[in-house]
Amino acid sequence: APDGAEFAGEIRRWSASGRFALPPLFDGSTFAGTQVSPGHRDEIAGADAGLLFRAAGVHRYLDLGPGDFSALRGGPVLISEGGVGSNFPGARPVRDAGDGRTAVAEILASTRAPQRLSVVFDRGRSRRGLTAEVLEAILEEAGATPVAVYVGTWRDAHEALDAGAGWIVQIPPGPAPEPVLELVRSRRPVWTPTIAVGSDFMVLMADPELREDPGLARSLTPEMRADYGEVRVPQARLTEARLQNEDRLATLLQLTEAGAILVAGSQSGGLGTAHGWSLVRELGWWFRAGLEPWDILASGTIHGAELLGLSAGWVVGAKADFTLYGSSPATNPEVLGSPQLVFSGGVAETPDAIVAGVRHALTEEVPENPLPGGNRWSLLILAVLGFAVLLGLRHLVKRAAANAA
Repeated sequence: APDGAEFAGEIRRWSASGRFALPPLFDGSTFAGTQVSPGHRDEIAGADAGLLFRAAGVHRYLDLGPGDFSALRGGPVLISEGGVGSNFPGARPVRDAGDGRTAVAEILASTRAPQRLSVVFDRGRSRRGLTAEVLEAILEEAGATPVAVYVGTWRDAHEALDAGAGWIVQIPPGPAPEPVLELVRSRRPVWTPTIAVGSDFMVLMADPELREDPGLARSLTPEMRADYGEVRVPQARLTEARLQNEDRLATLLQLTEAGAILVAGSQSGGLGTAHGWSLVRELGWWFRAGLEPWDILASGTIHGAELLGLSAGWVVGAKADFTLYGSSPATNPEVLGSPQLVFSGGVAETPDAIVAGVRHALTEEVPENPLPGGNRWSLLILAVLGFAVLLGLRHLVKRAAANAA
């Protein structure tokens, strides 16, 4: 009944009067077991990673790591031997087309078969990348299982689409070539842009207020947030990065106008990201690009679930899984970063209460950036690694001084 009269009186009721409800957010690409900043690594336990995501309204996320961090499994990542991605946790090298078919068959036959397969098809930084023939074999063997193909250049994207890829991750540098847009128009592939990766790194360095954002503070420790304020990059590099980001936003609009179906993904776990927070930031960048608000919200919620064959949106009789906001995300995208109440499995909590028990395990080091595809951020990463070396030397000097005393 409209007044809820059929429910038992002892069931707890909530009033959403004046607030706006959104189905669970979906993150299509994460490394859930870790977070890194320019000076620290934070190892995150599976349950704690889930809390960080849920506090931001992200109830579903695909994990590319080897651990069991969520109900949605997105690994292992298939790569070429010695090529891009060889440092990814749990990556599986593939030699040729036959080896690719064997790897896919074994993965899908395992008791822990993933909901999707992930392939690095990036020849921009290495001649050892997978060939189109190998990728085609992987796609054929995968059958109905979604395969996310990580690309580094537009040539990679074109060859991947030509080989039958239905899901592309990352927007390569530069404008989309017309042959790629023609394939998008004819095949309407799924595309996960990952705009926030790299873009937010630059903003975090330049904007002290963003480093104190409550959503970011729920995911990253004070030490990790402070790291971004210590990085120094030449102004010319910052200007170049800003222009590259503007190009990617323009390309994102091109892809959607050509018919690409967007599924949001943050690639959180690497530099410039934070679990949960970066998915919200990703959608914010899409608003700035000029995409239609309802399309953005669908891409951040139901599109990813539907891609994996999961129920999405509002399902009658299901336990409550949604987030309440103070104003409409369709007209005020910034509200996505300020959820008021998160319902998960029928339980309602505030974001701060959700993360209250999260345990962080910090080490003062910077690992290699665990993100597929460089998008030409190599110089920035070198700068960050150089900064990390300085931090390490400072740490050693302090220890030596303490021992001497």
